Amino acid sequence: MSDPGQRRTVRAIEHAAPTCVALARIGPEHPAFGGHFPGRPVLPAVVILAEVLAAIEAQTQAPPQQWTIASAKFLAVVAPDDSLTLSYATSPTGSLRFDVHAQRGVVATGVLAPRHPS
Repeated sequence: MSDPGQRRTVRAIEHAAPTCVALARIGPEHPAFGGHFPGRPVLPAVVILAEVLAAIEAQTQAPPQQWTIASAKFLAVVAPDDSLTLSYATSPTGSLRFDVHAQRGVVATGVLAPRHPS
C-alpha cells in the first residue's frame, strides 16, 4: 500500500501462515522527519511501530487496536529513504514476534500480544 503523498510505501512480498514479510520505504517528505531531528533526520520509533502494525493489518485484517505491545527494542536509527523489511511470525498463543531490518541490520524487534476484551 502507498499513501497519497508517496511518504510511505508498504508491499507484502511473502505471506505464508504463520509468517509474513513486507517491504517498506519511508520517504524524506514524511512529516516525522521534519522535527526529529533537524540536520540529521531519523524515523521516530512510534512510526516504525505504526509500519509494523500497518503491515500486519494489511495481511491479517486485524486492526492495530487488537494488539498490545508486550515488548519492543529499537536497535538502530532509520534514515529517510531507508528500505525496511518487516517480518513477523505468529506463535501458538496468538502473539506476533516482529523484526524490522534495514540494509545495515536489525533496527527493531518486539512482540505484540492479543488485547483481551475488558
